[in-house]
Formats: sequence, C-alpha cells, structure tokens
Amino acid sequence: MRRNQSALLGLAGAALALAGAGYATRAPRQDSAGWPATTSVPEIDSARSGIGARLAWGDVDGDRLPDAVAVRADGGLSLFRNAGDGTLSEATEQSGLADVTGARVALLEDFDGDGLADLFLGGAAGSRLLVSMGAGFAEITEGSGLAGLADVRAARTLDYDADGRPDLAVTTPRAELLFHNTASGRFEPVDLLSLAEESAVTVVSPPPVGPPPAGPPSAEEPPT
Repeated sequence: MRRNQSALLGLAGAALALAGAGYATRAPRQDSAGWPATTSVPEIDSARSGIGARLAWGDVDGDRLPDAVAVRADGGLSLFRNAGDGTLSEATEQSGLADVTGARVALLEDFDGDGLADLFLGGAAGSRLLVSMGAGFAEITEGSGLAGLADVRAARTLDYDADGRPDLAVTTPRAELLFHNTASGRFEPVDLLSLAEESAVTVVSPPPVGPPPAGPPSAEEPPT
C-alpha cells in the first residue's frame, strides 16, 4: 500500500510539474496494482499556455517509478523522469529526444521485455520506434517493420495472441492496424480479415421444439 501511495504522490507531482511547464495534464488510468496503465492520451488544449500535449506514462529507467513523455502540439517531445519524491525533472536532451519533430502520438511500452519502457512515436509523415537503454533511447525504426507507418492518430498495446509480448494496434484515418511483436523485435502486420475468418464459428440452428408439422393425408387412411 505504501508503494502505491508513493506512486500516486509521484503522479500528482508529475501533473503539477507538467502544468507548471505549460503542459495540459490528465491523470493516467490505474491498473489493478495501482500503477498507471500504458496509454496514449488524447490532446488537451492548455488555456494557460495555448500548448496542447499528449502524455504517455511508463518506467523508462527501471526504477519502478512512472516517467512521463509529452508530445507538444508542434510535434516536439519532452521527457520527464520521476525522482520518486513527488517531483519530475526534464531529461529530454540527455535522453536523446531533443531532435524529435512531427510527432503526434506517444506510447511507452516494454516491447523487448528487458524491464524498460520503449517509445513508439506516431506522426503524419511516419512512425519511429526507440528502445530504452536506461540512460537514453536508441533508434531502431529501420528493420522494425514500422518505418512506413504514417498518419497515425492513436496507438495502444495488447497481447492478442497471448505469447507474453505486447503487440501494437494503431489507428489511421483509413484503417485499424495490428502489428505482431515477434521474438526478434520486428513487428509484422496482421491480416485482421484472415484472423476473423480463422476465428469464425459456424452457428447450427437447433431442432424445432414440439410435434412435427402435419403432412398430407396417408393413402391408407382416407381423409375424414
């Protein structure tokens, strides 16, 4: 309980820190253990600064404290590390994220299973995948299978095949897309139509209830 209380205090401090920096904030959803559920947050306009931000939460450095990534309306990115005392400190430049442009959606998730939240960025021109090294992020977009993914409006993770690895679902103006997270770290597109057909269940009508319908009179029994 004390651990969860500390986490919630840290999130409250995060909201204050981001608001003070001119970012509009919204508290993340909590999972059953009290930790913020990984999600991308819709853009919220800040009446105070005129800056809209998208927020994503995740532990990028392995200290079991939720850190925050904010994507500004101008496509820039800021990373705030959780100090564990109710405050966050900006670490964008130290983490190698200061050169990010054109971002629209941010999502933090441990895609490679090393305990550190990696960063998926979706934008109008394309998407990027960056793996967390603890102190910073390394670009692995090329070869990830996501380099050509453009015009992303929303993103989330789910383990659709129950293999223990988070898969990636994205929304574009034209379609909902699903990408399978392979053991090699590459994401492969999933044919949702084929998946639906494989999962289809044939419905058999039950037999009628009650006596069978009356047929024509029998030849041995003349009609009365």
